[in-house]
Amino acid sequence: HKLFHEHPFAVRLLNHIVEHEDLRKKHFSHADYEQFVGTGDYDAKRIVSDIMHTSFKSWFFTYESIADFNGIAALRSIKQPVLVIEGEEDSIFDVVQAKKITSLLEHGSLDIIPAANHVLVLNNPGALEHELFAFLTAISSAGAKG
Repeated sequence: HKLFHEHPFAVRLLNHIVEHEDLRKKHFSHADYEQFVGTGDYDAKRIVSDIMHTSFKSWFFTYESIADFNGIAALRSIKQPVLVIEGEEDSIFDVVQAKKITSLLEHGSLDIIPAANHVLVLNNPGALEHELFAFLTAISSAGAKG
């Protein structure tokens, strides 16, 4: 955050790099995530793969956007039903943080998947699908009644 506000030269330098980056290189290749099924939250090979398959421009845009983002205000402004799905063994965003996030939502609900980590989409796709289907069915039924 301080980098962007206190060091405008760094921002200019990074913008210069982004403008001159050859986007035709490796950045649009597909990552085979099948090889990462069963990995933990901090799997070095998966993280390197993520980095190698994402352009510098995307990384920079993400971090630049995060610098001034007010997540609490954003969560409090959401009026639609929101499902927060949390892995019981997630070491990146733990259950306590998931409960805090859910409490900031007007119509939030929290589902905790037992023995799951942060990489739910790879390691618990069946449980994730079940939770999403149940949530979408419930809000669809509620919408049909109202």
